[in-house]
Amino acid sequence: MNIFKKIKLAFQARQLMKDATKEVKTMDGVKPGWKTTEFWGKTVVQGVVIYNTFFNKNLDPQLAVQIVSTIEAIYHGLRALVKAVQGLKAQVKGPDTPKPA
Repeated sequence: MNIFKKIKLAFQARQLMKDATKEVKTMDGVKPGWKTTEFWGKTVVQGVVIYNTFFNKNLDPQLAVQIVSTIEAIYHGLRALVKAVQGLKAQVKGPDTPKPA
């Protein structure tokens, strides 16, 4: 499998993860993804990996795709987990429980 097919598969996997996280509703008290420290941390790391791959050429492109895809998958999985936990908390509290200020 050549590098372009691997990149295409990585983007397809990334899209599947994005679609999965969209299915989890945004709950009260959970910040949108781009407002979190984790989002900006993963963005910086991915930028460094991409920079080292294309400009310094000291990182194999296949490895770079695997690193970036893994970071993205972990991020989306953790965001889905946070939102799922918030959803469970909301169900346990029930609709009559006042929300914290």
